[in-house]
Amino acid sequence: MRWVPLVLAALAVSRVPGTETEGRISASAGAPRVAPEMMTPVRLLTRAEYEGTADSKSVHRWPTSLDDTARYAAVKTDGATRTVVVQGSPTEGYRLVLDCDADGDLTNDAVVPTTLADEIHVVTFESPDACAPLKLGLPSSTFSTKFPLKGRIFEYLWTERSGSIAVDSRPVAFVLQGFGGRYDHDGAAVYFDRNGDGIIDTTGPACLESDERFGLGERYVNLGGRTYTFEVDRRGDTLALTPSLAAMADRVSLEPGSLAPDFSFVDLSGTTHQLWDYRGRVVLLYAWATWCGPCKQLIPHLLEARAQFGERGLEILGVNKQEMPEVVQAYVREHALPWLQTVDDGLLLDFYRIEGLPRLILIARDGTIVDRNVRGPNLLERLADLFSQESPDPPTCAP
Repeated sequence: MRWVPLVLAALAVSRVPGTETEGRISASAGAPRVAPEMMTPVRLLTRAEYEGTADSKSVHRWPTSLDDTARYAAVKTDGATRTVVVQGSPTEGYRLVLDCDADGDLTNDAVVPTTLADEIHVVTFESPDACAPLKLGLPSSTFSTKFPLKGRIFEYLWTERSGSIAVDSRPVAFVLQGFGGRYDHDGAAVYFDRNGDGIIDTTGPACLESDERFGLGERYVNLGGRTYTFEVDRRGDTLALTPSLAAMADRVSLEPGSLAPDFSFVDLSGTTHQLWDYRGRVVLLYAWATWCGPCKQLIPHLLEARAQFGERGLEILGVNKQEMPEVVQAYVREHALPWLQTVDDGLLLDFYRIEGLPRLILIARDGTIVDRNVRGPNLLERLADLFSQESPDPPTCAP
């Protein structure tokens, strides 16, 4: 273990299994809808290439309505593999055949044209055999000039279901978020309207660290001054809450203005540090991985930030996501990365609710969170704004 959040031990004391009481409450969720901003690009293959994959084994009849220029990919929802066949162009649009009923017969499924929306050719399938709508997209000519995603199909496999559950006679709105038609796996989440403002934001990267988002693996939530365990069934039809005898400490807030949770870490040379050692300096917590393309694109921004603000008190702390230390060390040497680095075993990234990479969290000199999702192109501007608010000679302390 290379990262050790110092507050975890205190939180874990009250996590006593088997302490739920009677009084289970449940509520039904509404119809599933596609989460429009959450898509995964998947490479399209020729038929010969696709036939060489394990996914093609589910197909026993190939489409006859499309010619040899068609391309193939697999869509996996609710435990089934559905082959999708695509023909067309970014300029003229596309026609798709999807094995909606997952019977392996692509001759009994309709050819469906796409429609252009926000620079992407899209089509949404409704299937009685799938527990959620399935949206697929392909880049238009305009989109392709901005992003190098030629030969890809976008699979919108994240879906959401909304509802309201009565907690101590008070309605609490919720949103269930699932993937591939399932809402009971580790990547699924529940958003609770804990502050009662009637707003649950599930869009954009910042939603992953929202104080109202709870991953299914967390199990516990505090509502109305009481701790509950929560469960969601496979298809997201029902959310259930069970009161717990053991009170859970409320989850650490990551909202701007909150105190950044302290943690200790061991750098690549074996030296131990703590986040709070850097009080008096501006800290940029940087989550990354060697395989992450956007992380590599971020390096010039980080180097420039250090050059401009390092002497004024900026400290960059890099946390690599679960790679071998020798792999990280080689990458650091190759790219001449001068800031502190460590390797996380997953504990800290989970604790800070970091899922997507790269992620930049900006922490002020007093240890409070300024911005938990700084974007690379805006990094220098964000830092300049923060440093401009200080006196000419702010106090610093050496770690």
